[in-house]
Amino acid sequence: MKVDAGIKEIEQAYLHETMLAKYTGISLKSKSPLEEQASKLLTPFAFRKFQDEVERATSYWVIDVNGYHYHLKFIKKMVLGLT
Repeated sequence: MKVDAGIKEIEQAYLHETMLAKYTGISLKSKSPLEEQASKLLTPFAFRKFQDEVERATSYWVIDVNGYHYHLKFIKKMVLGLT
């Protein structure tokens, strides 16, 4: 059945991600307590997606032009001096 094969594929991917995390370890990209807590609660795959979203969400500046208009500016990693 296709459903059984799909479930087994998801289980295999989960086991693979769990083994990778166990042997490679999870690295935190920031010193955020939220990131540390998420690393303990989420699966390795979900945690990496969480890290990507946090990084993307913090890559913008909101600039107040005159109290009514705002500019949203994307900050490239090179501008911030990050690797």
